This record gives sequence, C-alpha cells and structure tokens, in this order.
Amino acid sequence: MSSGVWLAVVLLALLAARAVWRSHRELVAWLGVDRELTGRVLRAVLLVGSAAFASAALVRTADAPPVLRGAGADVVLALDVSRSMNARDAAPTRLQRAVRQAEGFATTVEGTRVGLVLFAGAAYTALPLSLDRDAQLAYLGAIDDDLISQRGSDLAVALRRAGEVFDPGSDRPRSVLLFSDGEHSGPAVEPVLDELAARGVRVFPIGFGTLRGDFVPGPEGTPIRDQAGREVVSKRGDALLERIASRTGGRYLRDAEDRPDAAALRALVSARVAPPVAASGAWTRALIALALGLLAAELLLDAAPGRQRGALGAAAASLALLGAGGSLLAEGDAQLARGEPRRALALYRRAENAQGVSADSELRSGNALYRLGNFDAAAASYLEALRRLSDADSDARFAASFNLGNALLATERYVEARDAFWSALLVRPASVEAKFNYEWATELVKEEPEAEGPETREATQVAPGAAEGQSGREGERAGARATLDAEEAERWLGALEDSLERPLRQQIADELGPARPLDADQQTW
Repeated sequence: MSSGVWLAVVLLALLAARAVWRSHRELVAWLGVDRELTGRVLRAVLLVGSAAFASAALVRTADAPPVLRGAGADVVLALDVSRSMNARDAAPTRLQRAVRQAEGFATTVEGTRVGLVLFAGAAYTALPLSLDRDAQLAYLGAIDDDLISQRGSDLAVALRRAGEVFDPGSDRPRSVLLFSDGEHSGPAVEPVLDELAARGVRVFPIGFGTLRGDFVPGPEGTPIRDQAGREVVSKRGDALLERIASRTGGRYLRDAEDRPDAAALRALVSARVAPPVAASGAWTRALIALALGLLAAELLLDAAPGRQRGALGAAAASLALLGAGGSLLAEGDAQLARGEPRRALALYRRAENAQGVSADSELRSGNALYRLGNFDAAAASYLEALRRLSDADSDARFAASFNLGNALLATERYVEARDAFWSALLVRPASVEAKFNYEWATELVKEEPEAEGPETREATQVAPGAAEGQSGREGERAGARATLDAEEAERWLGALEDSLERPLRQQIADELGPARPLDADQQTW
C-alpha cells in the first residue's frame, strides 16, 4: 500500500481506539463496569481492517498500468550480421536472403508492431516496436556484416536484447523472428530461453545456409583461414535453432527446405498461444472481498446477543482463513503478471494447501507451468481443471480448453491440440483466437504424414531444368528454390548502398564501440 493509505489507516485506527476508550470510560463512570469492552474492541479492529483492505483495493485500481490491447501482434526481427552470414551456400548470400525474408514480412503485415535487433558478437536495438514500415524497410536496406565490430555470433545476448524490446504492458502475442545460420560463440542460451518463455515470448528461428556449409569469406572475398591454414567452413546449426524454438513454444523453419513465405510467418506470430493470465484484477477483487467480509462480521457482532458472539467470532476467523487462501491466489496472479512464474506457482501451491485443490488453482498452476516451459505438466493441470469444472462454468472451461490446446501445440501433439481447441469453440463459438488456433492445428495435423525424413526432403529439391515436367505454380516454386537470377541478386546488393547505412553504422559504433579488425586467432565469425 502507498504511504497515503497507511496514513489513512493509522488515523482511522486512532479514531476507533479513542471512541472505544471514551465509551468504556463513560460506561464505567455510569455503571461501574463495562461488560462489552471485548466486543467493542473487536468491532473496532474489524472496521479498521475493512477500511484498510478497501483503501488498498482503491489504490491498486488507480495505480493499475495501462494495458495495450488489440488484434495485432508484437514482433522483433533479430538479424544475424556476423561474418558467417556472408557464406554463399544460400544465393546470393545468407545475409541477403535473410534481409529479403525480413523485408517481405515487414512489407505485408498490418496491425503488427515490428522492432529490429541486429547482432553479431554483441547486439544492438536498431528500431523499437512501431508501425512505421518505411523506417523498418530503410534500416533493413542498410544492413551489412560490418555494422557491428564485435566478431562472433552470440545468440544468447541477441535473444536477451530482443526480449527487452517488448512492452510489458501489452497482452498482444509476442514473438521473435530469429534470422541466423545457427553459429553461436557465446554462453549457454537456455537461461535466456527460460526468461523469454516465462514472459510469453516465442522464438521462431529461420535457419540460413546448408548442412554441408561453405567457407566464410573475408573482407576481400577470399576464404578466412584458421591458425593451421585451413579454410573456415560455416555450417547451418539446426540442432541449436530447433532447441531455441522448442524451449520457447516456437517453431524452427529452414530457409532452403521449408521456404517460409510472409503469409506463413504472419500466421505463426499472430497465433495466441501464450496462455492469458487467468484472472485480471483478481488481487483487487480479493481485497474488496476481505473488506466486505470484515464489515459483515462487525455488523453481526454488533447485532448479536452476547452468547452468540463466540460462534460469530469463529465464523469471522474462518472467513479470514478463506480470504487468506483467496489472497494467495490473487498474489500469485500478480506475480505471474510481473513475469515471475516460479513465485506464482509457489503461491498457488500454498493456496491449495490452505483451501484444497480446486479447478481454479489447477488452471492458475497450468498457466505458471506453461510460462516456465514445462508444457507437459501444464497440460496435466489444464486437464485436471477441466475434470473439476462444471458445464455451467463456461468462462473457465473455455480458458482451460484453450490453454490446454496451447500446451499441446508446444509439445507438437497436434491431434490432441486440435481437439482441445474444438472443445474451446464448443463453449465459445465466436472466439476468433480459438478458431484461428483450431485451423492452424488442423493444418499441422495434415502436414505430419508428409515429414518422411531426409530422403523425401532431398527429392523435393529439384533443379530448375527438372521443373519443366510439372505444371502451374508448383513448377515455378520448384524452379525458384535453386538460386536468384542475376537481376534480383544485383538489386539486393545495391540495397546495401542505401544512404542510411552510414548513420546506422555510427549509431551502433557509439553504443557498442568502434570497429576493430578481424582477429583470426579467435576463430569467431
């Protein structure tokens, strides 16, 4: 509570104490005895407590931060500009293909705030979240591999910087599109991934390059060599990028094989798969409930005969215990809203110890477990909540079914996820989010039989000449996989000479330090 609330409570307590003492003194003067002193003191305490809880609820309502709502999404484009992204196993280079993907996404999204983070051995926020497409495209056109002097490719620092771009006061879906070849020269990424997952941020890595790899070109275009004189070869790091996606509830896409287009990326980042906080304002409601409970107890004590006051005191004590359990749930909700799922889960468990397990506590525990990335345990909690809920409790049944579908999607159990979203639609047929996620899960179910392994993947990589036997758009798509034509390659190379390149380079140097020559002994590219 604020200092003003504390001052009001202290003044109220002093007034109540003065009134009790004055009435006691007058009764003793008149009758020689005060038989109601204990009850009078108890009623004064209840009144002061009720006023304190009501004041705290009012202060919390007044101080509640604004929440940005809407149908759009918040997306941070994290672009790897390290030296290995100049490898040419993805024509014309990995970096230019990544820039083209990012530009295609930024050009086509509507109602989506997009930010930009550039990284190599360090990370730099080029643009905050905004709807300014012109600025986004201008900055993307100025990107090259010399913007950041710190060599290497530190995915941990890049993802942490990307997470800092998001607005904590937003309930919109939050995603990071990570454009990288998977090279990583920094510390372990798992702690950062857990932080992002706890805040509801999903990462969708897009891997550039090939598994066979290619040499890393130096400033003159010749291969960089290690201390033994061997050419440094960079290969796409599928294992790390897949781990980044799965740990945050995202999905890994390979540029060469999966060919993600702007429409596919829009669908991924727009899906509301992060469970919403179960009870917005629950802490405020708990404070109000406690205030009303104490006030009701005071009125009953004032009206009851002396012999009934013992029973009413016991009832008031029971009410206080129930209020304590409810306040634990509300405090857990507040911790979850602040991005502290471990503390929230601990408070939910304490509430269950005090009041017993309920559908409400299981639903909240599922949300905390989801934020911790423990999707299997979250799904189990949501299922238990559904078992305990009655058919009449439609809002809670929708939340449990919808969040269950999210948890199952994160573990790639697409059939079960589809069924969970269908259950949510039965409760709330007009829900746009449930419809979208149901259709998305249905598409993922259809795609599962097609993932037959590397043999099928190699068979789909048809050379341009072999596409002549196919018809329509499919033939065009197969032919386009091999390379870019000369005109398109020249256009992307020319984009690097944009007038924004020099000021952008200066901004990055001011924050991260001046440029330094490549240190071949470190073997970080």
